[in-house]
Amino acid sequence: MAETRPDPGRALAHPLWVGAFTLLLVNDHVLKGGNLVSGALTGKLSDFAILAVAPMLLAFAVRSRSVRSFAAAHMAVGVFFVAMQLSPAFSEAWCGLCAAAGWHVANTPDPWDLMALPVLLVSWRFLVPVCRGPSRLARPWRNALAGVGVLGCIAHGDDKVTGGFWDTAVAWEYDDIHAAIVLHNATGDFLQARIRALRPDVVLDCALVAEDPGVYLPEAAFDVALTWEVPDSINVPLVVPGGVDRCSAAILTVGDGEPRLVYWPGSPTSRTHPGEGPATDDAMVLATGDSVAPVLTGGTDMLHMWTPLSDGDGECSLQRDRDRITWTTPVPEGTATLTKLTAGVDGCFHVELDGDDDRWYLCVPEVLFPFAVGDELTLSMPTAARLDVARPSDGVRLSLSAAGTPSQVMGDYEAIQQAPSCDPSYRAPCLRVAASAPVHLYRDQEIVTDIEATDDPRVLADGVTAYVAFSERRLVGDESCGSLAAYDLEWALLIPGDQ
Repeated sequence: MAETRPDPGRALAHPLWVGAFTLLLVNDHVLKGGNLVSGALTGKLSDFAILAVAPMLLAFAVRSRSVRSFAAAHMAVGVFFVAMQLSPAFSEAWCGLCAAAGWHVANTPDPWDLMALPVLLVSWRFLVPVCRGPSRLARPWRNALAGVGVLGCIAHGDDKVTGGFWDTAVAWEYDDIHAAIVLHNATGDFLQARIRALRPDVVLDCALVAEDPGVYLPEAAFDVALTWEVPDSINVPLVVPGGVDRCSAAILTVGDGEPRLVYWPGSPTSRTHPGEGPATDDAMVLATGDSVAPVLTGGTDMLHMWTPLSDGDGECSLQRDRDRITWTTPVPEGTATLTKLTAGVDGCFHVELDGDDDRWYLCVPEVLFPFAVGDELTLSMPTAARLDVARPSDGVRLSLSAAGTPSQVMGDYEAIQQAPSCDPSYRAPCLRVAASAPVHLYRDQEIVTDIEATDDPRVLADGVTAYVAFSERRLVGDESCGSLAAYDLEWALLIPGDQ
């Protein structure tokens, strides 16, 4: 009896499907790594071929028997393809799953590959109708062809594929690479390397981090891993041109080994290295020998054991943001009468001035705020990070400074932040690795006193009250959370009227 139900196996004998599958095999196992066509073209050919082959294979594998299920198969392939090109995390998980099954595949996410998606429409237009037509092949032959197709699709990848059916003896040729730091596989076997670069919004204090990179960087500072499946004697780039313009770091995990921190203190020089064989002699090279632990064979001392900071780790107790000295902008500069003053539970004052309808807030300890309703005040900003609030009637002045510099001058005094007094600590969710730092207060180039940010306001010999609200040296910061100044110093002077 003739078959009447839709059968995706019939599409596997269609010239379009057979041609696409043949292109996939030839491209992945002959053209890639050869000199006949460019690497960019072979990558695109694979994308077009896999999108023509995979939907009907999936439909065959799940025994689809309706147009609706054929549509679901095409959508599933499309979603999977998009995820592989847009999500490094998803791509890494898929490559890891294949590796666990014995298939060594690699994928480099590339949004430009999405241009191949219209091939799904071609498959839908020409292959789905065939499923209702007469079969060109007997069912056993269709089953065998489907099995070969599944193996070909699973083995599809960016580079050489080894293991199982597709373990091939093709003599691959690898293009030269242009990179500052390279990883060379000298194990004599296929190797998996996972590289986690520093997140683009994370900035380091190079001088402090360089003292001990292996203990100052938390895991949250690094991006998702890029996985390389590296054949023997092959070089892959760890740092590519244009990717680093100052000190930076990456986490390198080779095989099942422990993660290692790769730290470079400045901008490494990019060079051209052969894709296969020893890298350039003067290159910064990380090589793997008899064991899977990476070993530095060139360049400077970049490789470190990594003990990532956890949230709350470190000797220093990081300060709270509510301790800061701050004010809202714009500041109502000029002279006006204080008409209303309300102290909030957050340590900030709501200040209302005569003739100013806008709300203005000033965050400063109450003990440092000597003004009262009815006072005539003059507000001025000598610099963008300094605020002066003065009472002209008796000359009392409150000067506040919140500049991101280690040395700040107000009046006759200079505050200089010293080296941190304890090991750095890490706090999440906003990435912050910092250490408390004491402050030396100078007058006429002579030290007057030492002040910690946790100390009470201190009255000096001339009657001036000094207060350090915040003093930290930040090693690692996150652009999405605000200022990344290496020096975080905020302090105040309350100057009596006779000065």
